[in-house]
Amino acid sequence: MLPERTSPELLFLETKWAALAGYGLTSKLLKDVLPLDEPLSAFTIRHHLLAAAERLEQALGEEHACFIEGCPQ
Repeated sequence: MLPERTSPELLFLETKWAALAGYGLTSKLLKDVLPLDEPLSAFTIRHHLLAAAERLEQALGEEHACFIEGCPQ
């Protein structure tokens, strides 16, 4: 049913914690907090975070200079 193999809830926790701390620390934290079958590597968390960022960038669309406050330079 899900297009990805990772649940949306886990992706949320990965991206939120990886944005606040490092990828390795997030990996260790998830291993301690959640009952995962296989431990997540820092590379996997980085990949998921970058994929989420790309989806958000696509959702924003084209940037416009009128959104920038202050000097355009």
